[in-house]
Amino acid sequence: MLERAARERFYGNMVWVVDGTRLQRDYPRFNRGKDDLRRTNIQGHFLLAFPDDCFPTMWLDSSALVIFDFRGVDKGQPPDEFRDTLWCLLPGRAERSAVVVGMSREEFVKVAPSRPQLLAVQQIVTGFAQRIRELRAADAFEARRFVGMPGGRGPRRRYPRF
Repeated sequence: MLERAARERFYGNMVWVVDGTRLQRDYPRFNRGKDDLRRTNIQGHFLLAFPDDCFPTMWLDSSALVIFDFRGVDKGQPPDEFRDTLWCLLPGRAERSAVVVGMSREEFVKVAPSRPQLLAVQQIVTGFAQRIRELRAADAFEARRFVGMPGGRGPRRRYPRF
């Protein structure tokens, strides 16, 4: 991990591409944890409360974008939408939730050489953090409206809605 952090400091704007099939437990971990990916209002963008349930621990605190490739080299596997997608774990957190972006291989190959940054990481994470704070504030305001109302059921939980 020290070497990873040293490389991230040295190179600055970089992306890690990780073979998610290198260790036998990595794809099964992702496969179990992927059900916790919460869709957002941006297609292909997800929030994940417990990224350690999905991704290897050594990559969770990376300061660079980490892309997990779970397809591996075995071409004899049946098509699998989740294996065929590149899963990008963005650095930082949006109000304690990890931000994960699913990207096709074709999109990665097309976009990577043509942009100074693959994804606008800081803008994406900051935008989701702001939206989560707004939703929490709206829910708190709505909860105060129901306090003391006879027969009031209270507000329905909508966190986070996008």
